[in-house]
Amino acid sequence: MKIRMLFLGVAVHLATVNPALAQRALVPSEQLNEQIKVIDVSFDRHSVSGRLINRTPSTLRDIRLEVRLTWHWANETSPGAESPGRTGYYRVPGELAPDGELRFSFRLAPPLSERTDGRFSVSVGVTGFTEVTNE
Repeated sequence: MKIRMLFLGVAVHLATVNPALAQRALVPSEQLNEQIKVIDVSFDRHSVSGRLINRTPSTLRDIRLEVRLTWHWANETSPGAESPGRTGYYRVPGELAPDGELRFSFRLAPPLSERTDGRFSVSVGVTGFTEVTNE
């Protein structure tokens, strides 16, 4: 079994039973998002959810996501003093089989504020994962 961890610009320390099996690689975000497709993303004040599609021939685990909640002011020419937008990082539990699909859902803590002076939008991207192959 071969284990390889892929991350977007992050130094990684891998503690496994046999560290000689592990490889680490830093790859561009475009490559990570080609290997795992994020689809059907939805959100409300309390949570973000969606589905991941594995486009590789390998089992993937320890998938890490960046969830960006962007605030859009209703009046962009006269925005408020402080944007309530934020970014969070989450680890998806479970394994994603080759060519498989995995649902994810995260609770937002704290929940998004209820406001009338704008709206939120969400984007989700892959920042890393562990690839398991039988080599």
